[in-house]
Amino acid sequence: MSIRKPTGRFATRFPMIRRLLLALAVSLAATPVLADGGHGDHNARQGGLVFMVSNTHYEVVLDRGGLHKVFVSDGMRVPVPASTFKDVKLTVKRPGAPAEDLVLAPDAANTFWSVQGQPVTDEATIATITYTYADTVLTMDVALPPRPTAHGGIVQPIGDGQAELVATRAGALQLWLLDAKGVVRPVAGVKARLKVAVASYPEVVLQVEGDHLAAQGTAFTVDHADAILILEAPGQGGTARFTLHLEAADAAHEHEHEH
Repeated sequence: MSIRKPTGRFATRFPMIRRLLLALAVSLAATPVLADGGHGDHNARQGGLVFMVSNTHYEVVLDRGGLHKVFVSDGMRVPVPASTFKDVKLTVKRPGAPAEDLVLAPDAANTFWSVQGQPVTDEATIATITYTYADTVLTMDVALPPRPTAHGGIVQPIGDGQAELVATRAGALQLWLLDAKGVVRPVAGVKARLKVAVASYPEVVLQVEGDHLAAQGTAFTVDHADAILILEAPGQGGTARFTLHLEAADAAHEHEHEH
């Protein structure tokens, strides 16, 4: 069967349409899909941020001390040779400063990529990783990994302070309000609601319990979900978005023992 070339006004639009379809194909290729319908967890093994391309995970450690690393693993998070990727580069972009271009190299055992750059002191710093995978050059923007938190939750800015949210797969939710330095603030009189971006998931109203707010929501059946916090508090009202990591504890434990 022959394919006729477009004519008339569509002839001038065809290159643009073709580029859009190609971009869509590349995007779909980066979606995590395995033949068996499952994949490993996205928990950081090295304290970085985990991404996925095709059936391959990679963890980027943007280090505040400047020693940046990239670890590569397969769909089930089993480490694979660093040479699965090629030509790994990192551009560190600090606010108000020239970009720092770095070329990473694999270690002697071919287990990870690394480079020693300048220390990263500004929390707003973003880095762009560029690498070649399956003969395709790909890029991804990477932020600094979150600092350890007092209660093991996710911290996001809100109002003139911060909010730390802890969520479990069973639906238990806890919320602490913090000042700009991470010190816990009083919650008397505070009102908070959480809207979870999961179909039919009911809005959760959190109640004051001691130095924080808490609620028992519906158990989660997904591994990741976005949630919007709506807060009413003196000087700290507003909204904040959280990405919840809700991998089942037994599954995460099982993957840890695969190494």
